[in-house]
Amino acid sequence: MITLPEKLRLLRLRRHLNQERVADALGISLRTYRDLERGKRAPSLSLLTKLAEFYQTDIAELLERA
Repeated sequence: MITLPEKLRLLRLRRHLNQERVADALGISLRTYRDLERGKRAPSLSLLTKLAEFYQTDIAELLERA
């Protein structure tokens, strides 16, 4: 089963991006993004929306466990 943190990491790596680039694009700190990928922080609804837009997917797909 793929968790949200794992999915965020996979989406980022598939696009050959580093965490800093994603954090900058989302307007959040690098620490916040790292915590999201590590599962130490849960994203707010507004951040989930930004993540879905950035990765060109929808919130349901981000939250769906594979």
